[in-house]
Amino acid sequence: MRLASFSLLLGLVLAPVAQATSVNAVPDARPQSAVVDLTGTLSEQDKQRIQADAERGRSGGELYVAVIDTTEGESPRSYATRLFNRLGLDDKTRNRGVLLMAALNDRKAEIIIGDGYDGSVTAVTDRIMSNVVVANFRRGNPRGAMVEGARALVDQVVLAPPPGMLQRVENVADENPLPFWGGLGGTGLLAFVGARRYLRNRPRKCGNCTEQMVRLGEYADDKFLTSGEQKEESLGSVDYDIWMCHGCKNTLKLRYGAFFTSYSKCKQCSAKTLHTSSTTVSHATEYSTGLARVEEDCRHCSYRNSYTRTIPRVTRSSSSSSSSSSSGGGGSSSGRGSSGSW
Repeated sequence: MRLASFSLLLGLVLAPVAQATSVNAVPDARPQSAVVDLTGTLSEQDKQRIQADAERGRSGGELYVAVIDTTEGESPRSYATRLFNRLGLDDKTRNRGVLLMAALNDRKAEIIIGDGYDGSVTAVTDRIMSNVVVANFRRGNPRGAMVEGARALVDQVVLAPPPGMLQRVENVADENPLPFWGGLGGTGLLAFVGARRYLRNRPRKCGNCTEQMVRLGEYADDKFLTSGEQKEESLGSVDYDIWMCHGCKNTLKLRYGAFFTSYSKCKQCSAKTLHTSSTTVSHATEYSTGLARVEEDCRHCSYRNSYTRTIPRVTRSSSSSSSSSSSGGGGSSSGRGSSGSW
C-alpha cells in the first residue's frame, strides 16, 4: 500500500513535466497563421483577429504570438529569445520582428523585439506589457491579453516609423508645429515630449484683454466641445484643452492628438473616430495572393464601409527552406523587450 501511495505521489509530482514544450517543439504556423496556441486558450475567432492584425502590420514588420503551458524552469526571457531566433521573425535586413509569448502555468509573459528596432521602443513595449497584457491576465481574461496585446504591438511598435524616417507628430492646433526626427532615437523622443508638455502647460494671456487665462477641467470644458470632439476624447484619440479668460470670457481651444491610436479620421464627419478591422477571407501563400475584408466603422457618426483588399504573397529568403531557424527570413534578437507576470 505504501509503495502504491508513493508511486501515485511521484506521478502527481512529475505530471507537469509532460506539459513542458521545448523551444524546438513549438510549431511554426506560418504562413497560414501568425499564432500558435498549445493550451487551447484562444478561440478560432481570437486567432483570426491576431492573424488580421499581423497581416495589417506586414508592411512594418512581422508579429508572431505563442501561448504555451510552461518553460519548465528556464528563464521566460531566454526561452522567448531562443524561440524568436529559431523562427527567424522578419528578415535579416529589416529585422523588425515582434514575438508575444505567454507561459500560462508560469504566469509569465514576454515581448521580444528584433534588433532592427530603435532602443526607445522598449518604453512602448513596457507600457503594452503592463497596461494591456498583464492587466488582462490579472482580470482573468487571457484571451484579451493576447488579442489586445497583439493589436497594440502592431499599432504602436510594428507600424511605428523606423529610425531615420521623418515623422510629423500631430501637435497643438494653434501653435507652430514641432518637427520630430526619428533618427534622434530615444533622446529626440524625450525632447519632443518635454517640449510638447511645456507648450501645453505654459501660462497663457488672453488675446483680447491680456488677462491671465485659466485652463478648464475635463468636465467643465465639455460644453465647449462638439459631439465629435467629445467622442474623440472618450476614445483617447484626441485630447482638448479649453482656456478661459475670466475677465472678458474669451476662450481658446487647443487640440492634442494621441501619439499612438488605432483610430483615424472619418471620411464623413472628419472626427478621429474611425475604427478599422480586417478579417482574412483567404490566406496568402508563397504562390498566390490572399484576400481580406476590411470593415470601417465610425464610432461617432453613421459612416460604415466594407471592402476587400489583396494580401501580398508571402516572401521567403533563399535560405528559408534549408533550416527551421531561418523559416521566417532570418531576423534575430539579442533579447530586448519586456517581461510581465501576474
